[in-house]
Amino acid sequence: MIKVENLSKKYKENSKLALDDVSFELQKGEFAALLGPNGAGKTTLINVISGVVVRDSGNVSIAGYNIDQNRVEMKTAIGIVPQEIAVDNFFTVREILNLQSGYYGMRKNSDYIAYIAERLSLSDKMNSVVRSLSGGMKRRLLIAKALLHKPKILILDEPTAGVDINLRHDLYRFVKEMNGEGMTILLTTHYLEEAEELCSRILLIDEGRLIADKPKKEFLKMAGDFLIVKLSVNFDMSKIIDSSMIRENKGINKILEVPKNKIPELISSLNQIKEKIDDMNISSPGVEELFVRLTEKGGRN
Repeated sequence: MIKVENLSKKYKENSKLALDDVSFELQKGEFAALLGPNGAGKTTLINVISGVVVRDSGNVSIAGYNIDQNRVEMKTAIGIVPQEIAVDNFFTVREILNLQSGYYGMRKNSDYIAYIAERLSLSDKMNSVVRSLSGGMKRRLLIAKALLHKPKILILDEPTAGVDINLRHDLYRFVKEMNGEGMTILLTTHYLEEAEELCSRILLIDEGRLIADKPKKEFLKMAGDFLIVKLSVNFDMSKIIDSSMIRENKGINKILEVPKNKIPELISSLNQIKEKIDDMNISSPGVEELFVRLTEKGGRN
């Protein structure tokens, strides 16, 4: 559904490439997360895919359509929720959604507009002028606009940035349902728990290069076979365990990264201070731990 081949882009004002020979494919029904630190190239990649930014080299196709030769078909196949909130403040929500439907030649789309508005909790705002909406409601409106023409592919660029927890969970439920119905979704996010909860595949970009592209389970193993141990204990952990396993040792809350083969050794050491331990939690590493490890300067091959 999305095919990117050897994509490169350089802005005149920068000496480095914003995108450096990026290639990947998303199949129908995949739900992938695009992760990366600020300035990694995520938004540039999204803008090239959507036809907003012109690439320097490489090829892109959307739902089988070349973005240069089949622009109308490509834009019909894709829905994009941009990171920045840009909506005409002087129209009502209903007018915005009717206009958006008209752009795609869907003049009798009132039933689907009502359905999307209900699912995104916009029904009681349909006659409200956009400038009167909260930031969260404007974000819901952007998502509704992206879905009105029933696209095969949905791109979400930081969709929950700066919004309340209710919108975040509403969106989680909705996009899971759409993905279950076969929609292909690409999500960029700084909320790494979103990627871990929603996506089955992780793409990691740094300094314009794609440095990881793995199913989530494989991605979670990339930084090594270790466990995260969190302790509430008023004790200097460096006195009883190897300092290489200690991530945080200040205050009461400690965080350890322990190779699985050293867990028995750790348990033996903790028995020495078991009376001091108020709480302990052991878990597998999440996307956040791997994100930090894989993008640390000097931490990659």
